[in-house]
Amino acid sequence: MSFVVGNDVRNKQCGSLCYLLIVVCFMALFMFGFFPTSYLQSRKATKDDIPYFVGNTRVNASALYKPLVKKLILIVIDALRVDFVEGETGLRNMPYTASLIKESAACQYVGRVSPPTVTMPRIKALTTGSVPNFIDVILNFGSSAVTDDNLLHQAVSNGLKIVFYGDDTWLKLYPDKFVRSEGTSSFFVSDFWEVDSNVTRNLPSELNSDDWSIMVLHYLGLDHIGHVEGPESHHIRTKLNEMDSVVQKIHEQFVVKNTNGGKPSLMVICGDHGMKDSGGHGGASLPEITVPIIAVGQSCVQRYSRLDSTSMYVWQKQAMSIFPGSADPILKCGFMDAKQIICTDRRRPHCSAVPTLSALLGVPIPAGNLGKTIYGLLHHLPTNKQLYFLYYNAQQMAELFGKTFEITESDCHSEYQKAIQLHEKWLIYEEEEKNTAIETTIAAYYSALSCMGFKLTESLIKYDIHTICVAIGVLLQVKCENQILLIGVVLHIVSLGSSSFIEEEHQIWYFLWSTLALAKLYNCIVSYTSNMGSISRGNVTKQKMKQLVCRWLLAVTFHCVLRKLNQTGDKWAHLPDIGDWLTLDENKTFLSGVLLLGLFALILCCFNISSTPYKSRSNSLIDLSLYTAAAVCIYLYRAAIGSVLLPFDYPQSRGLYESFGTWCILGVIMIKSVLEVLFTSHHHSYYARRWTVCANILQKTFSVITVCWMILCALIYRPYNVLLLGCNVCISQLIYDTAVTYDTASCISLPVMHYWLGMVFYFYQGNSNSLASIDVAAGYIGQEEYNIASVGALLIAHTYCAPILSYLLLIRNICKHSVQHDKEWLDDQLHRLFWFVASHRSLLLTVYSILLTFQRHHLFVWTVFAPKLLYEAMFTTCTFVKLLFTFFIVQSVMYKEHKCKQWK
Repeated sequence: MSFVVGNDVRNKQCGSLCYLLIVVCFMALFMFGFFPTSYLQSRKATKDDIPYFVGNTRVNASALYKPLVKKLILIVIDALRVDFVEGETGLRNMPYTASLIKESAACQYVGRVSPPTVTMPRIKALTTGSVPNFIDVILNFGSSAVTDDNLLHQAVSNGLKIVFYGDDTWLKLYPDKFVRSEGTSSFFVSDFWEVDSNVTRNLPSELNSDDWSIMVLHYLGLDHIGHVEGPESHHIRTKLNEMDSVVQKIHEQFVVKNTNGGKPSLMVICGDHGMKDSGGHGGASLPEITVPIIAVGQSCVQRYSRLDSTSMYVWQKQAMSIFPGSADPILKCGFMDAKQIICTDRRRPHCSAVPTLSALLGVPIPAGNLGKTIYGLLHHLPTNKQLYFLYYNAQQMAELFGKTFEITESDCHSEYQKAIQLHEKWLIYEEEEKNTAIETTIAAYYSALSCMGFKLTESLIKYDIHTICVAIGVLLQVKCENQILLIGVVLHIVSLGSSSFIEEEHQIWYFLWSTLALAKLYNCIVSYTSNMGSISRGNVTKQKMKQLVCRWLLAVTFHCVLRKLNQTGDKWAHLPDIGDWLTLDENKTFLSGVLLLGLFALILCCFNISSTPYKSRSNSLIDLSLYTAAAVCIYLYRAAIGSVLLPFDYPQSRGLYESFGTWCILGVIMIKSVLEVLFTSHHHSYYARRWTVCANILQKTFSVITVCWMILCALIYRPYNVLLLGCNVCISQLIYDTAVTYDTASCISLPVMHYWLGMVFYFYQGNSNSLASIDVAAGYIGQEEYNIASVGALLIAHTYCAPILSYLLLIRNICKHSVQHDKEWLDDQLHRLFWFVASHRSLLLTVYSILLTFQRHHLFVWTVFAPKLLYEAMFTTCTFVKLLFTFFIVQSVMYKEHKCKQWK
């Protein structure tokens, strides 16, 4: 294809694409080596694992380890965070449950879950007792059956029957464990009520049935409300009241009736993860990792009177040796204000329910369990049973520990042996001596469990250093031209070595953008006041310079306002912002006005982008009508789901028809544009300068793509964020107009400034480097059922909308400006753009991979550094796709132009 463009220029563009493809491939290789994908290898536990000896002392295991509850009901309320059910808020949200806790008819504990705080890994932790892989945050959208030993397998293997209703993730993880089940989609987030009523409708028949031992209910409505409206939504209390009525129904009809003689029944209510203040989850903020665990059906111990101050002091000393530098070792080791913490610290899994429920059901503890028994649920048992449960838990974990570490040199194993010795002595003590030795024995067991569990959890993180080094070596060897990027870009890359800078990355971009805007404003003011001495173009008037000054001043003002639209990052994310205020029910009128203003700006911007000197008046009116119709459909969609107001009654729905109407309009716009391009190419090939026709076709093509992208973004954006699209277009045009005015349109500064523009609007939108900032609701707009491809595409489009829009606006302006030049000028511009994007992505990922390798043992590696790696890897993949797409379109148009020239 040397006839299309010069071999040298085309080869450089292809070289940039190949270069970026290599970066993407070896970044994938780096991620393969960095993210651990294997668990502790363990067998399936059997009844033979239940110990008949404590040390060398024989015990009656059949009497000590047998079922303690008749039936178990596990209610998982998705995204139930602890402050929803505590204090005065809990009394209003779940009054019946709160009354049970107040009367000591139920126990409330606080659980700390480990990131990533998404459903599938949390279900694994609740059933296997182990720590899921971090990469499960991606596999969450495509769950596969669990092969590791787990609580459900043990229950079924020992003759217990399980029924399940709720999130169908359970059915994918455990496809053959339930005698009866009905799944509901966990991904259709616009459904607040039906998804839970489909679970509750099965309760009457199941509560009157006696053929099951375990019932699992997983409710999704609360999580859906959080994703769409956030934790401050008025629907939160309504939903929690609904969940409270479920608890009341089960307690009154089942637990109370079936505790009249014989073994009691137990109902456990918990969250799989919490909810961020913005409504999402997936990160490691306190509201995301703290969940309530409420046990109904057993009396609650209000304080651990068995453990006196001396024993607690001993326990604290032991904890400090295990967790050096801990500010609250007792919290990490197991107790806090008479409430047991399920897991020790942020690195430990939400797992202690597994050995506890195993003991209550009388089934073997799963062989891969890393959790420690919850003492509070066993306090009412005889002391010999309490100690036996702790011993069995410790023995199971010690078996795992011995396969992983050299036990002869381990402090943890020494603690374990010490606990066994104390237990053996306790067994032969007289009754009076037993009462004084129990505290020390329990403390020793928990110390050993904490130590072994902590080290086993750390051992799960196994990096493939050879693969990592190969990937980094290749990234470093890829040849890069000896040019220096702007200092701002370099400083941003260097800042990735700090966890705090990653968490607050938006502050870096806000600083860089405000500095750039003020510098541009200063230059324009100087040029305007000094008779435009620095302007080289003769057709620039003083009036135009005055306009540039005003526009840059407006851009600075926009920045001051838009940065307050969505609070992001970590440190100040909890503070109220403009978006929070607009989404309040009493401010729905203002939200409606903001959306109308944003859609009006969208119509004007789309019309301006698609306008060309050759377009007829009637054609322009058709385009304007289509853009207006799309805006109307978008507004009606928001009205249908209740986000905004209309002056007339409009039926609330899922908005399927309105969103489908928007998609249809997008299809019409694209078909119309294709026909226009074909007509332009055929009609003008003989009568106009061939390059002019070619440039106009490119301009038209990228204009249509940009318009369609903006309409799509307006559909999936939150209502108050639609205004960002118009602002993005205006500032992009301002950057290009300034470059043309100063005759710098051919410099590398244009790609750099548009990259900055895309990133600053990325954070205006409310994105951050936390997985919790992903707006899952955007993936289900217009979806009748869950489809991983369409949902994934919409989520990616929503997340990276601003950077992609800035790129499209730059390409469109370059093609528009190329009409005044020739092919060589366009080739040179595209080469500069491709080179900058490929070089910057390569430099950023190479530096970050090296930093991440050195920081792999950092305290926040899984909560800060790893999520950032996922974001950057996906952004790089999207960047490669958009460059490849641009190259394909440009080459196709130029090839057609050349064929026309040959035919003529």
